[in-house]
Amino acid sequence: MKFPKSWYFFFCTIFFSCSQVLDFEQVQAYELNASYTVPLVYFEVALANFLKTEQVIEKSDVKFLNSFFIKDNLSKIELKFEVINELNRDINIQILLLDNEDSVLYSLETLKIAAKNLEYQYREVVAIAVHQEVKNLAGIKILINLEGPIGVNDISDTPVLRFKSGLTIHFGTAL
Repeated sequence: MKFPKSWYFFFCTIFFSCSQVLDFEQVQAYELNASYTVPLVYFEVALANFLKTEQVIEKSDVKFLNSFFIKDNLSKIELKFEVINELNRDINIQILLLDNEDSVLYSLETLKIAAKNLEYQYREVVAIAVHQEVKNLAGIKILINLEGPIGVNDISDTPVLRFKSGLTIHFGTAL
């Protein structure tokens, strides 16, 4: 008979000593922070493409920022780029963030990538508090310029420039 009474006393002591009055105002102080990473642009450009033009232009739409919830709670975006330059020439890449009417919202620093650089990476974080216009991001435009002239003998092999990018969106909202 002593055994059940001692357990009963133990559980009652724990239950009443660990309980507190619930404060529902604490819930209002909580903030939900989330991040989502999505692929942005991937393409390959052969050296032969630069025989026709001095500049190769790639353009892509960004549709996942159309949500009003995301636009209203967006705190920053993080852009990540990886470039594999198999070309035997240095290249310059300019990246422009565009709105629905193809107007430039934000321009990243021009990336200068050396010839035969197979591991180039770049990351840029854009704070929405500083650049409110980035909330209207609807597309991305990438301008690729090759340094130096191309000879016909240069395209005998098939070197390629590979460009891969991703976008991480960070947002927060009160519960």
